[in-house]
Amino acid sequence: MTEGQRVPRRDEIPREYTWNLTPVYADDAAWEAHIAQLEALLPSASALQGTLTNGAEALLTALQTRDELEKQLWQIYIYAGRRYDSDTGDSTGQALGERAGSLVARVSAALAFIEPEILTIPDAQIAEWLRATPALQTYEYALQRLAAQREHIRSAEIEGILAEFNDITRAPGEIYEALTSADLAFPSIEDEQGQTIQLSHARYGRLIESQDRRVRRDTFK
Repeated sequence: MTEGQRVPRRDEIPREYTWNLTPVYADDAAWEAHIAQLEALLPSASALQGTLTNGAEALLTALQTRDELEKQLWQIYIYAGRRYDSDTGDSTGQALGERAGSLVARVSAALAFIEPEILTIPDAQIAEWLRATPALQTYEYALQRLAAQREHIRSAEIEGILAEFNDITRAPGEIYEALTSADLAFPSIEDEQGQTIQLSHARYGRLIESQDRRVRRDTFK
């Protein structure tokens, strides 16, 4: 098997074929700084609990606060996820992905009170606030969908526990990802030209659709 037929390591791939994450964060230190900024905002978001029934402006503030936190959260999460995906064998990327996953659970738990609290507001009151507050109308469809899910939304306490539980339930998927993407060495087969080629996730997707039935069979097995 030649070098070209072996699955290359991340550090062997030409730079122009790798992801450039600098538009998201200049480096890992900038990512760390943003996490600190987001964590500093969580107490003020949690302090909104119990205020949503105070009026249209209070509801709007809570929804806008959630939007801003989630926008920042997913920027943090996407960077860590792509950092990990670019080299699943890199321990630094693994650590970033783990921290980002835990942060998602923490933020979700901090915001879990919003939907149950909205559902304590009568639909007629929500409709009145929407008519009187143009800025709130951005959320009209979301509020309608939430009302339709009323039977499936639990109390703020239970929703918070469920959000935190995500930090545990994501572990099996992440273990599988690490095993199949980094730890396990896939076998080799002969391609259409009879040359030995090492399989990978990407190569499997291509070879399983080969016009050569023998290649498809060997790839699948």
